[in-house]
Amino acid sequence: MKRIPLSLAGALALFGHSHMARAQSHGSASPDVVVASTVEAQPASAPRAVAALQPLGLFAGIMGVEVGVRVSQKLSLAVGARHTRYDVESVAGDLWGGSVGFCYFFGAAFSGYYVYPRLQLEHAALEAQGERVSGYLLTRAATAGYQWLTGPVSVKLGAGARYTHAVLRTELTGAEAVVGGLAPLVDMDLGVVF
Repeated sequence: MKRIPLSLAGALALFGHSHMARAQSHGSASPDVVVASTVEAQPASAPRAVAALQPLGLFAGIMGVEVGVRVSQKLSLAVGARHTRYDVESVAGDLWGGSVGFCYFFGAAFSGYYVYPRLQLEHAALEAQGERVSGYLLTRAATAGYQWLTGPVSVKLGAGARYTHAVLRTELTGAEAVVGGLAPLVDMDLGVVF
């Protein structure tokens, strides 16, 4: 009896054949070989994407949006954009940026426990003590939490940490400051699935 590689069974399943693929042995009188496919089908109702707002940030002057697109049964690619209005003591200005990351779900994508590492890049245009300051902030972050789906509504709650590295330069004197630090991070997204 000849054996058929599992990859052939997977290929047959991907090309629309039933979950059982039959192959005829060549040159022998042995019976057909039956190979079971292990390809898991996504339910027709599984969400393909989530578009979400980050309402927790609104209290701190942060407006953030994020779109997650399912790339496999347990993984989504998330792309976000955000604007921060910064006004603390003698420093005021705006930060504009974006983020990209992969969210891994322990169940089906967009539902259940998740781990979400990501990178974020922001441009800062600030005024500090009467002098204009600009530069870039690179943030590496990771959170873990839980995401609920109720009809078309998605709620994601999680916590983790972020490390930010910033290079800022004054426009008048050209003085440069490199700062960085570790800080806690909270995910709270409210979105719709489609």
